[in-house]
Amino acid sequence: MRSYDDIVRRVEAIEGESLHCRVLGEVESYPIFNITLAREKARPTALVLAGTHGDEPAGVEAVLEMLEGVGEECLAACNFEFIPCLNPYGYVHNTRHNAQDADLNWSYDRVDIGEIGCLRGLVAGRRFAWVLDLHEDWESRGFYLYELRRNAPGIGAEIARRVAAVCPLNTSAEIEGHPAEDGLLFADIDKEALRGAGIPLNMYQDHTDHLLTCESPTGLEMGQRVAAHRVALQALIEVHLSTLT
Repeated sequence: MRSYDDIVRRVEAIEGESLHCRVLGEVESYPIFNITLAREKARPTALVLAGTHGDEPAGVEAVLEMLEGVGEECLAACNFEFIPCLNPYGYVHNTRHNAQDADLNWSYDRVDIGEIGCLRGLVAGRRFAWVLDLHEDWESRGFYLYELRRNAPGIGAEIARRVAAVCPLNTSAEIEGHPAEDGLLFADIDKEALRGAGIPLNMYQDHTDHLLTCESPTGLEMGQRVAAHRVALQALIEVHLSTLT
């Protein structure tokens, strides 16, 4: 079992003039944190999610490390909302599902799940400049990402290019049943919708014009997976913000 106390300690220790931390709710006695980075409320806001699946800890660590070393430069044109660990029970018990044995990633329409209620409460009535969803894939030997966009810059290929410097890419021509090239998966929205009420798809349908889902390869050591997510996040910030300035 992992210790969630370490996440609580690290979140509570994060400091910054533009940073605000709150608890969205508690599930199984574990607090679900939301960290806001905002300098000017009028600026667009991005959303970063991690820890939806408890057995995918690299995204959680990447978000915490990013927040611990955050610089004001990342707020030049955009504010941020972070949920560093959406599924604390799964994280502690190293299991994909929550205590109700639900896969949160495909349970967005369930009103009986506390973790989903926390996420819904945060995003209700809001639009985000982009949403980044951090995951891991135990079947993949390399990093890959999905990108869905409408009237937004296509930057997935550049993110994959930068990640390749710290982590191998999944270069298969087909990933998860979708065509792919050099680590960038071209998802069929209609095909994804058939899988159920997914968090990423609902974010794209109702809350953003630009969604990216990153998948690091679970088979690699933790430090390399964390590095892949951190590079992806930094690349997304730099490339996306450069289009706004």
